[in-house]
Amino acid sequence: MADGTIRQEIITLSICGELIGMDSETAWYSFVKRNYRHLFLF
Repeated sequence: MADGTIRQEIITLSICGELIGMDSETAWYSFVKRNYRHLFLF
């Protein structure tokens, strides 16, 4: 169950990055880490 949830979260984050126009996974990761750090355990 936990593995499936993690995969779903990764897919959701990837789709959101594409929707706002971020082509680079690194740029999207940096954006999320900078702005939504409180939601994740980095």
